[in-house]
Amino acid sequence: RGLIRTPPGSAKSTYGNNMLAPYVMGRASNFRLIDTSYATDLAETQSRRAMQLVDSPEYKELAWPFDGQLELVRTAATKWSMNNGSECLAAGLTAGITGNRANGAIVDDPVPGRQEAESEAERRRTRNAFRDDLMSRLLPEAWLLMIMTRWSDLDVAGTEVLPPDWAGESGTIIGRDGLEWEVLCIQAKCERADDPLGRQLGEYMWPEYYPAKHWQMHEYAAGQEAQRAWSSLYQQRPTPMGEGMFTKEMFNLYDPGELPAKLAMLGAGDYAVSAGKNDFTEQGVAGIDEDSNIWFIDWWHGQVTTDVWINELFTLQGRHGCPVWLNEGGVIDKSTRPAIIKRMNELKR
Repeated sequence: RGLIRTPPGSAKSTYGNNMLAPYVMGRASNFRLIDTSYATDLAETQSRRAMQLVDSPEYKELAWPFDGQLELVRTAATKWSMNNGSECLAAGLTAGITGNRANGAIVDDPVPGRQEAESEAERRRTRNAFRDDLMSRLLPEAWLLMIMTRWSDLDVAGTEVLPPDWAGESGTIIGRDGLEWEVLCIQAKCERADDPLGRQLGEYMWPEYYPAKHWQMHEYAAGQEAQRAWSSLYQQRPTPMGEGMFTKEMFNLYDPGELPAKLAMLGAGDYAVSAGKNDFTEQGVAGIDEDSNIWFIDWWHGQVTTDVWINELFTLQGRHGCPVWLNEGGVIDKSTRPAIIKRMNELKR
């Protein structure tokens, strides 16, 4: 099992996919390979590049453990084969690869972008395809290589491979499946003393090809979204390290019995207006103790219409007796405030 995590443009697909497929298929006769990505179109593109290598004069001149010259005998992008009996199936991860077995599999970019990475439905779809469709296709002793950048802590690498205490190190780790994984994690800008490239802290990768300003235009881009992109895509840690108001280290779990008796209660909401699509409405209740610690007590979210979340707002408010309720303001606040006030008067709050 292998996992390669490097920034965009670092040639991970070139070496880990386009060149690896011809290499393993030429070294072993009757080798069956599955080459997959988030979409069949991308998998086919990678497949064509691998076929071009096999069909090149340079490839044919190499010494292979095969009696004769290696040649393509089938050239369909979705399924091609060589005269030593080795074959490659290229398909999207969620497009259905059942009915095929493999001695090895490459998963190259299983997630297309941030929107899909932050959608629970898409994450579940990708996880199910990885577990049920791909992993069930591997023959005994088959290998698997996953190539990707990070979009979310909850991507397929975060939920299926990396253990909860993984902190960005390269090397051999025991994955969530109990198997040994060889992890290669290279950041655009070195933040670890055990950097696999042997760089000093603060050094950028591949200076022979990319000048420092190439990475810095991403690192120093303004705005929270730009900083999230730098942290996830380029540094391989989806959660920004200290750039935002809150960090992961600020949050702790507590048992119900630990909740202080004296708390100043308040509620807050971030609202949307469409049912079953677009943004979620999020509403929560928290209490502030005498040391200014914030204790999150209750939460509700949903992709619902205005009338539904207004009812949920007053359910939460009434359950915990919140004298204060906050929101972010803006267009939705202005358009829904009359309905909220009307409901408040009906409930005599």
